[in-house]
Amino acid sequence: MSGPIAALAAGEELVDPATFAAFFSNAAWDAGGPSPAPALPEAEIDGATSRAEATRLAARLARSFCDACAVFLVHRGIVQGIASEGCTGRPETAIFPKAMPSVFSGVVTSRETFRGAPPERVLERRVLRALGREHAREIAILPGVVGSRVVTLLYADNGAGLLGDSALAALGAVSARLAAAYERLILARRSA
Repeated sequence: MSGPIAALAAGEELVDPATFAAFFSNAAWDAGGPSPAPALPEAEIDGATSRAEATRLAARLARSFCDACAVFLVHRGIVQGIASEGCTGRPETAIFPKAMPSVFSGVVTSRETFRGAPPERVLERRVLRALGREHAREIAILPGVVGSRVVTLLYADNGAGLLGDSALAALGAVSARLAAAYERLILARRSA
């Protein structure tokens, strides 16, 4: 153990400026100056060259606002999990008709976010089990809208905790960004 705690002498600092900057900075510094800023995850989604890449990047970004998330594709009357982060299960095993009554189909129909306790219906329990999230206290399902259609659903939960309002707003922005990327990629494919 070191000596007793004492007041600093006049002008004495606990750390030098370089150590402070290195400790509290996210940027790597070298003798030539600051390193280039890393690409923001939003910009990566915008620059994705495939829907699979955009989906993977959106799931990774969404995970920074919750314990676990999954992206579902809504296509030709089917809802299917296609990517996840923080889920111990396999999202691709969660596949069901969008017409089947559930909070998922409710979000597709209303284009409104669902936030609340997971319903006790069979379908929701099956989906949560497929994701490995059957013990989630609160879930959120956010629509990704292209034109007038919901093309993706973003599922999120905080495990035993609740999702905060700011986290839900950020997840909404991720969902909208993913939908915009899908729209851009669909239009590019049609014009090719």
